[in-house]
Amino acid sequence: MTATLDLRFEAKWWVLLPNSFPTGEDGSVEEWAARVAMQYPSQQAWNEPPLAGSLAQFLQQQFLAISPQRTAALWFCPSGLPADGYVQVTLTPDPNAQDVTFNEIVKGLTSQLDFRVENVETHNLGAGIAFARMRAGRIEGDRTLPDYGETTYLFRPAGYLLFIVARSADPRMVGLMSESLWDIVESITIND
Repeated sequence: MTATLDLRFEAKWWVLLPNSFPTGEDGSVEEWAARVAMQYPSQQAWNEPPLAGSLAQFLQQQFLAISPQRTAALWFCPSGLPADGYVQVTLTPDPNAQDVTFNEIVKGLTSQLDFRVENVETHNLGAGIAFARMRAGRIEGDRTLPDYGETTYLFRPAGYLLFIVARSADPRMVGLMSESLWDIVESITIND
């Protein structure tokens, strides 16, 4: 049996993304993006030329840019759609998770700036670590992705590795989402 997780978030800041299609309401990412573009407020620039009418297509691109290998994902939308950043939560079964130190896990990570690992703890997940870093852009298929800021939380609940990663092409947004991101992290519970 695959474990699931529950999390809580403030709907005024975040939009929960589906993990796959079809969903109960939408048969495809195109249908979902069109519905979301109509359902949620959008940033003013997307209501005026030359961007007016192209929000749903842009939301599809934002959705497809997030790894499908996730347990949950949310868009951060403090000023309306499109998203200014996102959070991806990945829960991976790993019976040896407790045998690996946090330092071993982060040892090979790179950053354009030095980063420091901080110890964190939540009631539901126990002890973990957090770090923020700047990542260099990369090429994925026919797309060039820009540099981006990232905050990562990592926990090792019994038998699992849990990564909570917040990203934005605007590093200021990573800082802006930090308080409500921590609220999400603290709310996570794992259901075996």
